[in-house]
Amino acid sequence: MSSSNPLARILDTNRLTGTNYKNWLQNLRIVLNSEKLTHVLDQEAPELPARLSADQRATLEKWINENNKAKCYILASMSNDLQQQHEDMRNAKEMLILQSLPDSYGQFIMNYYMNKIDATLPELLNMLPKHFILWLWQTEIRLLEYGLKNF
Repeated sequence: MSSSNPLARILDTNRLTGTNYKNWLQNLRIVLNSEKLTHVLDQEAPELPARLSADQRATLEKWINENNKAKCYILASMSNDLQQQHEDMRNAKEMLILQSLPDSYGQFIMNYYMNKIDATLPELLNMLPKHFILWLWQTEIRLLEYGLKNF
């Protein structure tokens, strides 16, 4: 990854492979912080009315440009497989949500990618508890079945 930011080199040597999420995120935040871009990970896009003033349009365009730059840093620092899975996501924050989920959400993540679910970030977050409840219910049934077979 060549960049005018010398700190960006740490992302070359610490690419996200799936198992190193915590370390990768720490390095990513260092680079994004040096570029003054971490707010796109921590905040939602600005809510703006249908008719934009010149100032509102400038604010939105600034956020879009900063979000796109952060997405480029994120994608460039991922393995090729992860890049393909994340390249169509709308914003940088959404890219990190799925990667941060524990292994127990593997089925949810696989369904998200396989079905090409097009959800806003709030919709994605609302899906997670439902999936967790389903996972818990399925796990409980498997445990009951196991117990009945081995009783």
